[in-house]
Amino acid sequence: MRNDELLAVGSDSAAVLDLFHRRLQMFLGHIRSGFLKRDLRKAGIRKFEAIEVVVQSAAEADPGMLAAIDRANEALEHEGIMVSYQQLQR
Repeated sequence: MRNDELLAVGSDSAAVLDLFHRRLQMFLGHIRSGFLKRDLRKAGIRKFEAIEVVVQSAAEADPGMLAAIDRANEALEHEGIMVSYQQLQR
């Protein structure tokens, strides 16, 4: 799944966290409804051990984002889902 909803450069932390939470909830809905597994089967992927959600940004992650990612990882570990952060080069 790809998220092309972009925020303007310099967006405040609250806007970034809001987008993160909304998109993560949408992604979890796809997993729990079976849509993601169906899409993986269509792509020829039958067996997998884990799913990684990568948050990509040109900005450094602020402490609030890192804390949100840590909380997401704690909550989703039992489902085989990991959230990570990747800072993109400008």
